[in-house]
This record gives sequence, C-alpha cells and structure tokens, in this order.
Amino acid sequence: MRGEKMSGREGLLLNGEQDQVPLDKIVQLSQIRGDRNRVTTALKDSILREGLLYPPIVASVTPALLEEYISFTNRTWGGDAKFDDFTDRLRLDGNYYLMVAGHTRCAAVEELINEGALPVDTEMPVKVVKMDSVMDIVSVQRADNLHSAPPKEREAMAIVELYVWGLEDGSWSNKKEFLNSQSSQNINITRGTLRDALHYANLPSRIRNFILGGAIKYSVGVEMGAGVPIMLDFFAYKMGFSGFDDSVINEESKRQIWLATEVCLDRLCIEIVSGNRNTGKNRSILESRDLIKNELKRMKGVMVPVSDEPLFTLQEPPSQIVDSEIRNLRQALNDMTVRHASGLLSDIIRGQEGLLGSDEVDSLLDKLKSVENDEYRRLGGIALSASI
Repeated sequence: MRGEKMSGREGLLLNGEQDQVPLDKIVQLSQIRGDRNRVTTALKDSILREGLLYPPIVASVTPALLEEYISFTNRTWGGDAKFDDFTDRLRLDGNYYLMVAGHTRCAAVEELINEGALPVDTEMPVKVVKMDSVMDIVSVQRADNLHSAPPKEREAMAIVELYVWGLEDGSWSNKKEFLNSQSSQNINITRGTLRDALHYANLPSRIRNFILGGAIKYSVGVEMGAGVPIMLDFFAYKMGFSGFDDSVINEESKRQIWLATEVCLDRLCIEIVSGNRNTGKNRSILESRDLIKNELKRMKGVMVPVSDEPLFTLQEPPSQIVDSEIRNLRQALNDMTVRHASGLLSDIIRGQEGLLGSDEVDSLLDKLKSVENDEYRRLGGIALSASI
C-alpha cells in the first residue's frame, strides 16, 4: 500500500502553511471516534531531543463544516459531541483548526506538558490545510495513512469514514463501487481490508479504546465486531423480541440491548487478556478468536426455538438481563485480578468506571497492584514486562 500516488483531494497534503498553536485551541474528536493514542517513551524522548520533525496536519474549516463533520462522526462512531463544546476554539479569522493527522504526536506533547517536561504554554507546530468539505477531511486522513505506517486499527478508522461519507454524499452506492473508485486512484484497499474495517466499526467506543491502547489485538477486535450483530439479536431475543431489527423495539429497549452487548464485550476482553491469550503469537490470537466464536455459538444455540412456543414466553426484564451481564463482568474482574497480573488489565479495569463506579474500580486496581507486587517478589525481583 506504500508508495501509492496521491491525486485529487489527497493532493491537499502537498499544500499548507506552517503555524504554531496551543493544544487547547485545536479541535480533536478523539472522544467521538474512540481514538486512544499509544504514546511511546521513544516518541516523547525524540520530541524532547529534536522537536517535532513531522508537524501534525490540521484542517482550517468553517463553523458550518466543523458542525457537519461532528454530526457525521457522531453518526459513524456513536458519539454525542456537540458543536457548542468547541466554540471557545474559534480563531480570529472565523475558522477552526481541526486535527486531521498526528493525534499521537499531539498526545505525546500533551503528556510531556502534564509531566512538566515541557512548559504549560508550549505551542504545537502544525501544518494548516484549508478544507472545504467532509470529503476533503476524510480523503486527507486516508492519504496520510498511505504515507505513514499506522496500526491497522487507525487505518481502519480512516477507511470507514471515507467509505461511509461516500455512501452519504453519493460518491458510491456499495462496497464494489468504493473499491473500484480507490483502485482507479492507485489506492489498494482489498475486500478483506474493508470488511474487517467495517466489523471493527461495529464495536462500542470503549472496546475500540482497548484495541487502540494495545490491550486487545486488532484481529481479535475484528472478530468481536463481526459478532456484534449476533449479540444484539441474542439480547433482543432474551427480552422477548424476534431480533434487534424487530419493528416493535422502542428506543429504551435498544439502549438496554446495546448496554448488555457492551458489558458482554467487556467480559470477553477481560477473559482474553487475563487468560494470557493476547500475547501476539498466532496461537494466542487464534485462541482468542475461538473464545469469541464459542460465545457466539452459545448465543445462537439459545436463539434456536426448541418448540412452537411464542418468543414472548422466554422474555426476561431488560434490567434483569443487564444486571446479569454486569454480575458476570464483576466475577471476571475479580477472577482476573487474583490469577493474572498484567499492566494491560489496568486499562480494562479503568474502562469500567461508568458501570461499576470509581470506588469499586479503585479497589480492583489496588488488588491488581498487590497481585503484581507479590508476583514481582516471587520472581526474585525480576522486572515484569508490564506494569500499571
């Protein structure tokens, strides 16, 4: 995929002006896209030694375009951001600076500021490109990926946004037309790459954060994403509906079904990491994927009617179903901290604060830290490969 030519809107990357701007004056939509950045010590050391060799790219956009793009990312990634959240970042020229590429570099600078390694008034050097449409924004994001080596999950997000926006504005009407359009520009996106990216996009933002943060491998996340429709149907079925697309489901029931699905995915993430199935070895990844497939197979088995009884006779109250999934999650969290110590687990524990509350999360983190310290002593002081 590297070395492909830029054409059309992607050529915007060749233009642009340099500027210096405070981080808090740049609009970043990470909270919508579930765009957690893995910042390495090597990157931060490089910035301290040599500065930013490749400034991030920001789009200069009108208020109307920013509002349109926020609405699009909310639809695509299930966010709830509002344009009013960013009105304090309006520039004197009447436009906004929207982060398009370089989120990890910005996160590294932000960490260095928070750590006291850089002054609090540090300004970020950026390359500013004037953009006039959402298609400009998503095309440039995708083009930047062609000339860098982003993790697969970041590449997936850029592909999804480009594909979905093209569907909305009529640039293509299906996957085949999209792939042909990219091929005509010498951009090689395979059917499998697009399929996996769309599966990844099925995941709730918290689960995507586990992948973006490195706790779960992208290929395992794709397997989970592919199973989301089955999980939605399963929990809808347990609530007495024929499936998630049942026309009689109201919005509150949909919310409960999504919540149960998200908690179920949380539990799978915990089982994958705490079972040491996510080490990056092929066997471990396959084992993780088998765990997910077996869970989906169990759900499908439950959904097969064993008699002619109406579905509603199997109905369980939505709150009871969600509470049951949360109990399973709590059990997995407690089992996890007892039998397996890993720094990756702390991220997953912190991700449960919205469900379990800060006190319970703090208690679990303390428990995990204690287990890790015991393991350290048991090994005679040999440093573990990960820490909280």
